[in-house]
Amino acid sequence: MKAAMRAGDQTKQVLRPDLCVLGGGACGLAVATGAVALGFSVVLIEKGPMGGHGLSSEAPRQVLGAIAKRLGEAGRAQPFLRDAVGLPDAAAVFAHIKATVASLARDASRARFEALGVRVIAAAGRFTGHDQVTAGGFLVESRRFVIATGSVPVVPSIPGIELVRSLTPDTVFELSEMPERLVILGNDAAAVELAQGFARLQCGVSLIASGRLLGDMDGELVAILGDELRLDGVDVREGVSIERIEPKGSGVQIFASGALLAEGSHLLISVGRKPQLEGLGLEAGGVVFDASGIRVGSDLRNPGNRGVFAVGDCAFPTQAAAPADHLAGLLLRSVLRVPKRLDTQLFAPIVYADPEFASVGLGEEAARARHGHIHVLRWPFAANDRARIESKTAGHVKVIASKTGTILGAGILGEGAGELIMPWCLAISRGLDLATMAALPVPRATRSAAGWRAAASFALAGSRKPWLGRILDLARRWG
Repeated sequence: MKAAMRAGDQTKQVLRPDLCVLGGGACGLAVATGAVALGFSVVLIEKGPMGGHGLSSEAPRQVLGAIAKRLGEAGRAQPFLRDAVGLPDAAAVFAHIKATVASLARDASRARFEALGVRVIAAAGRFTGHDQVTAGGFLVESRRFVIATGSVPVVPSIPGIELVRSLTPDTVFELSEMPERLVILGNDAAAVELAQGFARLQCGVSLIASGRLLGDMDGELVAILGDELRLDGVDVREGVSIERIEPKGSGVQIFASGALLAEGSHLLISVGRKPQLEGLGLEAGGVVFDASGIRVGSDLRNPGNRGVFAVGDCAFPTQAAAPADHLAGLLLRSVLRVPKRLDTQLFAPIVYADPEFASVGLGEEAARARHGHIHVLRWPFAANDRARIESKTAGHVKVIASKTGTILGAGILGEGAGELIMPWCLAISRGLDLATMAALPVPRATRSAAGWRAAASFALAGSRKPWLGRILDLARRWG
């Protein structure tokens, strides 16, 4: 990487890397790591903490979820204990979350990336031309820029919302003590995870959604998860149109249909995220964008400036499950002009609740709209040996297949759903059918057997066809 003084501008040092990344969240860091490994010189520009909202929001939520799961297990262990299980220690919980996130933050630290060979600029970056970005006291000139600036929480337009203090999934873990009662507005994964986590910490929780929980995710499986939230003590309200919000002392009141709907000591807003594009000077860079984010093709290049790539929430704000390492690999292939087609259908969103919810591919409604006749196959964990042994039988596996048996989508609600979804990601990416999945040997007494059972049920149903029945009858007689 060359550094020189730019003619006519004695205040800025010029850097000319092979690649410049704007944003130090999960995707930006993954791109920088991969590019350096390939021998690229890399400049990374990040004005805030390294790690982005993955460290400020997603990681702490998952730690909270892990604690909540342990608390749930402690409750299930009570019948086998002589003494009652103690109450959660909120201070210990918050301390553990902060300590765990701090340990994860070391992997995203500036020092680590500089040791890898990345030049890190701790400042805001702004395009001043198609191949120029200014940041701090530097002018970065490069043929290739990657925008990975992430997203910020959306704040809805509700009368009175500006009159009360509110939290978001990015700020809730700045609390130093447990809320007396938490009112959550939203229906996304963060809202669900936080509702259950705080409820299991003995905090009163109201979860108010304008639509149904988890939006477009499989309604059949989401309904079961909603029931689990209610069993945890969460006051779940769906399909609510909030009229106004009013302060009450240091707390908040929510009104709908002319009446008081809920009140609490704290308000948390989790209604989704929007791309973080403010201050980037995208017009000067010739970058095409709109309210939904940076526009990119299947090669992750921007159509307005082919030297600009975009990845992560700033390009896919509704794809919360976009895997950073996968996207970074696709982007670097595109940089090297050996692109591989981006297929967002293979992104597998996971809700880290208890039980977990994961899905991939087409849901039932989308599959019917696209393919007409489909097969919907299910297998409950209540009929799975491992689930019964562990006394964790909530949920089931649901598989969507075409008329001929090609796998179109899968949804899993249950213990370890995030791990169990991987074979179905592979099946959809390779165009496999149910017969192929059913032919795989599955280890005994595992949860993965539930997916195998769902696939095998398709072949069993086919065996009831008259013509196949006659063939089987001949095989039994003469085979």
